[in-house]
Formats: sequence, C-alpha cells, structure tokens
Amino acid sequence: MIKRIEDETGAYASTYTLTLTPTIHVLASNDVVGFVESSFTPTLTIIIKYGGGEGSVISIDGLNHQKSDSVTRSNVIVHEDVKYKLYGFYALLGLSLAGLAPSIYFNFFRAGESKKDVWKDLLKPLEDYLVKVKSFSEGGSVVFELENLEDLRKIAEGIGKPILMKSESDFVRIFRVIDGDVIYEYRLEVKEKEET
Repeated sequence: MIKRIEDETGAYASTYTLTLTPTIHVLASNDVVGFVESSFTPTLTIIIKYGGGEGSVISIDGLNHQKSDSVTRSNVIVHEDVKYKLYGFYALLGLSLAGLAPSIYFNFFRAGESKKDVWKDLLKPLEDYLVKVKSFSEGGSVVFELENLEDLRKIAEGIGKPILMKSESDFVRIFRVIDGDVIYEYRLEVKEKEET
C-alpha cells in the first residue's frame, strides 16, 4: 500500500501513519433481559518507520478497547406479614373513627342542648319568684353574697320580692333579691354536663 502511495504521489517519507476506525455492532441474547444491543468504534493506528538507528519498525496501537455495562434484573419481594399489618392498621383506624363519630356528634353538635336542660332543671323551684333582667344597677347598696340558691328563695319569699336573674355567660347566672339598699346575691356556675 505504501509503495502504491509513493508511485502515485511521487513523494517518499521515512515514517507513515495509517489509522483504521471500524464500527463494530454487537447483538447478543441472554435469559435476563432478552437481547442486548451495543455499538462501539475503536481506533487502530499503524506506524511504519523506514531506516533510522533502530532499523525499520512497524508499531500497532489501539488494539485494546474497554466498555463497562451491566445487565440487571429487578425482583419485587413482597413481605406478606408487613402487608397484613398494614391492612390491619387500616381496619383498626376505620373502626376507631366509626367509634369516635357519636362522641364527636354529641360533644360538638348537641352541646348547647344539654346546657339549656341543666339550667331548666336548676331553676324549676324558683319559677314563681324569678324575673330575668339584662343588667343590674350598681349603686351604693350593701351586697350580701349567699351560699346557696335555697337561702335566696327563702329571703325572696319572706320579704315578698322577686328574684332577678342575669345571664353572664352560657355557664354563669347571677341571682339577686333587692330590698331597698340591701342586695342579696347568689352566683351560680355550672360545669359542662358530662355524658356517660
């Protein structure tokens, strides 16, 4: 080949370099993923030297080619005990929510109804003497705070005066009997009724 180049060009050189670049296509099959297809292009270099102190030398480089790939197989392993524990948790959560539903209903949506019933039961003995008021006038009167509602009822009955009631909140009522400059007062506070 070199002789042909020299004859055609009429040029002569002591060193010639020949580069070969083939394209190699590989198609292989295996039992993991089926077919594997890969292409690579190595470069082969041939250097020819004429004469010199060492004599004529032919060297070939680029015969080695490395390409790393891997063929992997994915396996899904299902742990049955974990799956059953998860299903059990979902079932337990559903039962818990179903059990809490009546409690939530009675505590949040029907709470106002039970408050009215408590006050109605407490005030029933005082119906003949009870007068509801929006506010009390605070003058220079002497105020006696009583220990129970029954004492206030006895005083109202004894002096023939009505019992005045003021709602301070859903849980607090103030009862008064006024006799001139003397005020008899009882403050009643009701805790939320606990349902069992």
